[in-house]
Amino acid sequence: MEQSINELETLLGSLKKNISELLPSFEETVEQQAEKLASKQKKELRRQFKIEQENAKSECRRIRHDTEERVKEIGRIMKKFALEFRRDHTSRLKAIAHRQITENKDGIENAITVATSQEGESGSLGEFQRSGMPENPPSIPDLPRCATCAKESVWLYICEACRITRYCDEKCQEKDWINHESSCVGLRHI
Repeated sequence: MEQSINELETLLGSLKKNISELLPSFEETVEQQAEKLASKQKKELRRQFKIEQENAKSECRRIRHDTEERVKEIGRIMKKFALEFRRDHTSRLKAIAHRQITENKDGIENAITVATSQEGESGSLGEFQRSGMPENPPSIPDLPRCATCAKESVWLYICEACRITRYCDEKCQEKDWINHESSCVGLRHI
């Protein structure tokens, strides 16, 4: 029996020795398995992160595109509004200028009519001046002149860029372009 106890103790000793040798490899295997699981989770997390990142990028591109389209639409609306305002304003100015010219023309014609009738009656300019008409009748306001040919007219085109320089037509504007290009205020702000 003693022999069997000795064999058991020897067997237990070799078992302990085997367990102590196996324990590090077992722990190493467990760590490797844990790393594999963690790396699988990391890969899955990275994949999900990339998907979310791509979704966020595409959403940003969509928002940027929508914003650019809205800005373009606002620009188109503002240009249309400015054009309509300019047309309306120009037509009002032309109507006012035409009315003033007509009034001044009628006033001058009336003054000439009165002067000639009074001159015929009295024969002197002194009578005309005392009749209530001013000594210097109002003059016609200076009309705008074409920058190229200097023709005076109410109906001149305006340079779209500077809104100052006036021309009879596109031909006059083309002839003056070499001179006007360097001085055009509107072109400097574009």
